[in-house]
Amino acid sequence: MFGNGSYSRAIYVNCANKPIAPPQLSPAELKAQEDEATLTIQKVIVGAVLLYLSPFAIDTLTKLV
Repeated sequence: MFGNGSYSRAIYVNCANKPIAPPQLSPAELKAQEDEATLTIQKVIVGAVLLYLSPFAIDTLTKLV
């Protein structure tokens, strides 16, 4: 649903109807996904702060002009 779709939480079933686990991620892939998640969270926090401060910035600029 989210991300690039390289990993799914679905449980796959083979022809013998036995569940098989999804492929395990390598340490490099896991680290890359953690870095991407951290960057996404940082972007959301910065965006929220900018949206919070934007009315104050607009008021200050209109008072200066």
